[in-house]
Amino acid sequence: MDILIEELDGSLWVAALKNGRLEGLEVDPAHEEVRWGSIYWARVTSINKALDAAFLDLDGDNTGILYNKDTRWQGEDGRFVKGGAEAIGQRLKAGDMVAVQAKSAYLPDVDDELLGFEQKSPQMSMDITLQGRYMIFCAMMSENRISQRIRDKSLRKRLMAMMEDIAEIDGCILRAAASGTQGDILIREGKILSGAWRDIQGYFEGSEPCIIAAGPDAIQRTLSDQATQHIERVEVVT
Repeated sequence: MDILIEELDGSLWVAALKNGRLEGLEVDPAHEEVRWGSIYWARVTSINKALDAAFLDLDGDNTGILYNKDTRWQGEDGRFVKGGAEAIGQRLKAGDMVAVQAKSAYLPDVDDELLGFEQKSPQMSMDITLQGRYMIFCAMMSENRISQRIRDKSLRKRLMAMMEDIAEIDGCILRAAASGTQGDILIREGKILSGAWRDIQGYFEGSEPCIIAAGPDAIQRTLSDQATQHIERVEVVT
């Protein structure tokens, strides 16, 4: 597989080619203001009862929307549960600070004025994840799982057999790339991701909204998606 990287008019384009055929394409637009996967320490500005959602000030410039179904709350047993059992206004109020992650990107559009506020606001979630090569670390999850994107039964069976090898870590979703990987390598990556999450948590303080960590860029997303492929060449077009 070949990876081609090119910057065009300020936008970053990354293509994955296999035998000359396009297998994947990722783009970071020059005017993107909120990138998918970015983590924010955000302030609740208002509660919309009709939408059962909270509008958030992400960084002083951008506004995000947090639907009740995307909230997470810690139960008495210490586990995090999905929101929705009660109205979001029962949990959050204007002025509250919350840690959230972008589920969608935001690109300013010339027709923004034709859209409703909720349509042009990037969707946010309190279910924060960190992407690794072999796994995804889920901060609000206590058990280990296999990615739902993996449909191949034999591959799922192999990954299920590897679960015992990573019993000392938790909150991880195994990706297809984990198949055949030694358990100690998986454990090391799990510990690196959980350590990164602990570091990020240290920035969740104060009353000023800000971005804590930018989401993966086009290069990182491409390499992650093609982790199971043998990459022969990476070319940067200048």
